[in-house]
Amino acid sequence: MNYRRWLPAVSGMALLGCNASYAPPLRSTHYGAPGRLGPGQAEVAVGVGNRGLGTGGVGLPVGGSVRLEVNVDASEHWVLGLAGLRASHRLGRNFTLDGELGAGVGRGGERCGNNNDLTASCAAGAVDGRTALGRVAGGGYGGLGLGYRVVSWLDLFTRARVQGSTATNIPATLWWSVFAGPELRLGVVNFYLGAGWAGYVNEAENNDGLVLELGASVPFTVGAARGR
Repeated sequence: MNYRRWLPAVSGMALLGCNASYAPPLRSTHYGAPGRLGPGQAEVAVGVGNRGLGTGGVGLPVGGSVRLEVNVDASEHWVLGLAGLRASHRLGRNFTLDGELGAGVGRGGERCGNNNDLTASCAAGAVDGRTALGRVAGGGYGGLGLGYRVVSWLDLFTRARVQGSTATNIPATLWWSVFAGPELRLGVVNFYLGAGWAGYVNEAENNDGLVLELGASVPFTVGAARGR
């Protein structure tokens, strides 16, 4: 494996080989510990990865332990708007499970590394001369997370996610990732960091590599719960 082509995270997830061909991931960074928010709480959350990728947005309570998440995911190779739901369930005293499901649309992706030499070709076919932001992209994602409360200010968690995406003149692409790390509560801010492995596969190629991430969340109370 050529480690110069490590995945930028987040899960940072697009291999930047000179002839890469992929539709972009919908969420390029992961979420931290499941169950980090209490009843009636919302959050502003951001995550960044080892190649400058980032996801940022809000999570809003919609009932019980379910939250609506609205995010923007951006890198040099895509800009996407996302919406999805996250539901959590406590398993005994210390464990929490959550699930996420969502979709997004925007611009991005690469065909033959977005080479502008129209005489060139790669495994995906002939170069089409488009830039990353000249491609319409979209798709969906789903994932699961499991967290363990060590002490009041520290959780350990692990996550897995799959994503399917399409983009103009690019084969449909399946992304996968596994990820783990700690989350710490320092004052009013939750911080997580972690590492994992991620990759993509489509009819033209496949690749995978290491991902590293750092994220933060600031919770706040909304609606009727504020006055309780």
